[in-house]
Amino acid sequence: MKNIYLIVGKSGSGKDTIVNALCDKCGYKRLISHTTRRQRSDPTDANSHIFSDIETYQLDKERGYVVAETYYDGNYYWATKAQVDRSDIYIVDIPGVKSIKERYHDKGIVVIGIEADAVTRVLRMKLRGDSLPSISARIASDDTEFAEMDNVVDITISNNSLPDGSEPSIDEIVDKLNTFIKNCEDPDRLRCKEEIVPDCVNCDTIGIDSDGKWCPRTKSDPNKMAVLSTIIKALDGYKETDMVPVSGRLLQDVADVLKDEI
Repeated sequence: MKNIYLIVGKSGSGKDTIVNALCDKCGYKRLISHTTRRQRSDPTDANSHIFSDIETYQLDKERGYVVAETYYDGNYYWATKAQVDRSDIYIVDIPGVKSIKERYHDKGIVVIGIEADAVTRVLRMKLRGDSLPSISARIASDDTEFAEMDNVVDITISNNSLPDGSEPSIDEIVDKLNTFIKNCEDPDRLRCKEEIVPDCVNCDTIGIDSDGKWCPRTKSDPNKMAVLSTIIKALDGYKETDMVPVSGRLLQDVADVLKDEI
């Protein structure tokens, strides 16, 4: 991928849950950073970092490998250039964002904020086993550290608990983030006026775009669109070689008629 996507958010905002689901569902590779802190009792914490020691951090630093780092509560957190090169998504804090922007230039950098209110975050931290003193310290620290978050992120996703206390749909959040990432990777996807859908059937200019060139989104599913376009052209009396816009709504109608026959 041409960008590295940095995920930022206060403690308990649900960053790990969202990123793990995004990677599992969409195939993105998560950067697992190093840290000198001790592993939490929560079993899910085992995969959130590479639990290392101060000697390893100092050696990576001396060799110039470190491109992102931060220091919190007596512990170092860092990532190397090699890790960023081979990763798509990286959970990091605001100092880490500033650090990687200063030191890393081989990929574009896109920052995604995950937001949740204080009540939601406290409940999540309690469920993962954090102590009350630790939670209080985190809440106070995050209020200061993330004060400028709105000025750093390119997009913010809400992950608040629902009114009945249940968790929001992770699938919906993942789909929204996946669409955003694909748009960043392929800006041509933004040329169409309608919301992006896998088959592009809602786009009124399927076939060619406003510049008279074949729409790159149509090529994402060439077999289905080519077959339906040919059918429509034949029904309307066009020659197969004619370059004409084909109505997405008409394509959908034909697809509905033929779906039981295919």
